[in-house]
Amino acid sequence: MSQVSCPLDLSDAKALLTRARRHYDEYKKAVHGEGLSTLWEIKESFDRTSNEWTYRVIVNRARLIDAKPILSDAASNIISTLDHVVGAIARNNGQSRDTGLHFPRDLRDEQFATGLAKIEDKIGADMAGVLAVARRKFRLEANHVHAVRQIANSGKHWELMVCDAGVDAVILNEDGRQRVFETPRDADSYEFYRGPQRITNGMHLWVILKIEGLGQDLPNTPDSIFECAFRFVDGIMTALEHTAPS
Repeated sequence: MSQVSCPLDLSDAKALLTRARRHYDEYKKAVHGEGLSTLWEIKESFDRTSNEWTYRVIVNRARLIDAKPILSDAASNIISTLDHVVGAIARNNGQSRDTGLHFPRDLRDEQFATGLAKIEDKIGADMAGVLAVARRKFRLEANHVHAVRQIANSGKHWELMVCDAGVDAVILNEDGRQRVFETPRDADSYEFYRGPQRITNGMHLWVILKIEGLGQDLPNTPDSIFECAFRFVDGIMTALEHTAPS
């Protein structure tokens, strides 16, 4: 049974989470553009000297550089959401403002338990228990939240992390079979085909997006990091709303 005696007001936390999602949507548009992605393209040309068709894959990395602060803002809003969740619980528990109060920063089992114990007198034992159960339920997403925290902290205190992109291969659908042209990941421009035949079938790019500068034990693909972090925060707030009185 929760210690709170009135509805838990998570409106600030929800507003921050909505803002985080809006930033991440803005980031994806900044990177990819509207509709078909403008981060990468395949350029076709005909060499009249050799009478050959050439195909080149081009990566527009400038879009990634321009999007760095948006990615940082999305991460910062996610971390702020968790801190505002704890603040809302503390206010509902009759506590005055404490500038050192925050959601436990380390989500590993023992470290989270230690961090939670430090704020239990502010949020109450029952709500601390709710957070512990919710964290355990979404423990597979915890590492993604750690990655988000690194992105946010670096953006505020050191440098804006960049999401790098690489095209590992171009895949051509050819008479029911797939023909694969490997490409160097770090190339901004690479000619992957030259020959007398024009390619008329559809081509697909095997593209990998990766956030540079995160620890080796952390996930580094932006979609995985942010979608899992959103799921973690949603799970925490849903658990609290189902526990608090209406």
